[in-house]
Amino acid sequence: MISPEQKLNFRRRQLVARCEVERVELIQRSHEMQGLMAAIDSTLHAVRSLKQHPGIVLGALTAVLVIVRPRRVGAFLGSLLSASRTWNTFAPVLQGLRRRD
Repeated sequence: MISPEQKLNFRRRQLVARCEVERVELIQRSHEMQGLMAAIDSTLHAVRSLKQHPGIVLGALTAVLVIVRPRRVGAFLGSLLSASRTWNTFAPVLQGLRRRD
């Protein structure tokens, strides 16, 4: 007959073995995630840079429009100005809603 102490030792060995397997799997997953996290960090850095310098985005869009369709630059800039005014009107309200969540 197996004593309670032997049962506990057996269970302990099972749990230690399971922990070791899970530890190895976690290490493998973390290595796989490092590349993805680096890409996300780079993307966030680029987005933050563009948010701090919106003129770069406007300049790039304007350059594309001038190259593609010079006749529509005026209409595009008017639409962009209208969108900017709309954003400036609703941004404080949207940010207030975001802070509540």
